[in-house]
Amino acid sequence: MARGLCYVNGNFLIALDRGDPRALRFLERYRDILYTIANIIEEDVIGARRVALEHGVQIRFMNAAEIARQTSIVARLLTAVAERYTLGANDPKDLDHIAAAVATGARYFVTSEPKLCRWIVRV
Repeated sequence: MARGLCYVNGNFLIALDRGDPRALRFLERYRDILYTIANIIEEDVIGARRVALEHGVQIRFMNAAEIARQTSIVARLLTAVAERYTLGANDPKDLDHIAAAVATGARYFVTSEPKLCRWIVRV
């Protein structure tokens, strides 16, 4: 994988903060390419920036063009996912992460949310 192309969401940062062995192993294997978006995680996870910095996860900020693209992607994703699933309270935030990953050019996306994983595999 190329440097900086693997987007990690808030759940991954929570797992790191809790010392989850799977998250720590993943971090060790891919540390140099992991990043997250401050605009999204700071609303999502208390202390996310601290956790990212402590573990060497790159923190990026979306520029105006990326924010516009992300907003457009979220709207399309909400429609697409709602056609297959009943949306829960956390789904819009999960879709924010996917849209941010796409808008910022990620080639890989890390999540442990089962419904989201099933949906991504089917797309």
